Amino acid sequence: MDPKSCLEEAAVTGRAWRARAGQGAPALPALLSLILGVSTVRSKPLWRDEMASWEFSRLPLDGLTRAVQHVDGVFTPYYLLLHGWQLAFPQALALRVPSVLAGAATVGVVATLATRLWDAWAGTVAGAVLATNGTFVLGTATARPYALATLCCAVATWQLVRALDGPDELDRARMRSRVGYGLGMVAAVALQVFAVLILLAHAVVMLASGTRRTSIAGFAFAAGVASALAAAMALAASGQRGQISWIAEPSLRGVRDDLTAALGWPDPWWGLLVVVAAAVTLRPRGRRARRGAVVAIALLLVPATGLMLASVLGQPVFVTRYLLAVPLGAALLFGGVVAVVGSRASPVAALAVLLLVVSVQAPLLCAQFSADTPDDYPRLARRIAAVAVPGDTVVIGQNYNAEGAAVGVAYYLRDRRLVREALRRLPDGSRELLIGRVVSTSPWRSSPRSRPGGRTLLVGLVLGGRNHGHPDGFADLHALGCRQAAPREDVANYGLLLMRCP
Repeated sequence: MDPKSCLEEAAVTGRAWRARAGQGAPALPALLSLILGVSTVRSKPLWRDEMASWEFSRLPLDGLTRAVQHVDGVFTPYYLLLHGWQLAFPQALALRVPSVLAGAATVGVVATLATRLWDAWAGTVAGAVLATNGTFVLGTATARPYALATLCCAVATWQLVRALDGPDELDRARMRSRVGYGLGMVAAVALQVFAVLILLAHAVVMLASGTRRTSIAGFAFAAGVASALAAAMALAASGQRGQISWIAEPSLRGVRDDLTAALGWPDPWWGLLVVVAAAVTLRPRGRRARRGAVVAIALLLVPATGLMLASVLGQPVFVTRYLLAVPLGAALLFGGVVAVVGSRASPVAALAVLLLVVSVQAPLLCAQFSADTPDDYPRLARRIAAVAVPGDTVVIGQNYNAEGAAVGVAYYLRDRRLVREALRRLPDGSRELLIGRVVSTSPWRSSPRSRPGGRTLLVGLVLGGRNHGHPDGFADLHALGCRQAAPREDVANYGLLLMRCP
């Protein structure tokens, strides 16, 4: 074979290998995300908000419709989704599975997007950076809508880039991308209303890309539908703003802490490294690479800025869980760092960036596995069983805005009767105390009781300043003539208070 033929065959083989590498780039980071998500699910019990997901999803549809009129109205689409899921998988822990799958899919989408914008090495790095973000990993193992909403945002961003790359405005692939973009954004807003702020980042990307007016009009329609949905959800839930009244006014320290958590980078390293990465990525090679830099930086900065302005001008809402786009932008940013050095040095750059990022993110990632859960229900249930004796009255108090608290205690006590009672009261917004007479503590069993009497064990949340430091339900018992009989004992966020009732 002559040298020219050998070179041509080598070039064809190289292109085929790069194509296969590009197709396989999302696989390993997605698998890593799946493994980390499953490991987190197995290591942590459910906490209060997840128990709310379980109890709402267990209601019949008419009961769910009535319950969300009192609380959690913005989560109605998510609860409807879980309602169908729990028909097949009724255990509370199984409600984490959609989030785990959504997390792995998000990593795959981000890796695919980075591969399209730069190359397969950039895609692998972007996916791995996201997969090892400790806050992202924790979100993928939580039965709440944030992981699913993040997936929808990632899909919408990917469809936006695909549509902008199309050669013809009437091209079928581009039209499909526009439809996919609209569906992705509407689904994202339905799952998490603050996802609407990602539309601002997408607007920046389109303006920076020099998009034609007709193309902007197509996306403006999708953005208008998503914005209208967000406005309708916000209006419907306006009477439930007390649920987020715990969010403090934004401060420089608080904003730094929330951004640090969203980025997965411990302070103070993340600031320096992100600035360096941004400076390098702003020197891209080619049209797609320039667009990639804009996409990464817009996702990283624009929605967070919008959330900050909303917090300053209106209701404080700047918390880590609402910064859906920040982990996506940071992951793409570091993928772009790999591509900017050139294809020949990409393998070395990818390895260097991966080692750097993973080593910096490792402490926060490991902390997710070792940190206590906000509501350690297994430990709380063991302590209740140790303190109570047969014949006692056990009372579980709950402020209605802290839904999930009472049913979480009853669920981990394995008290099916109290769980059924909590579910029965949920649709009507009842704040009545859950009361039972202790029949046995090992195994735990209780019998119905209409009101407390004699030696009574109150179990309720103790959260800063509310109820003047007493557990939820204390005021109700005090009004019935019950008096504290022993010092309060605290387990996680809960107080155990022994009282004497007439």
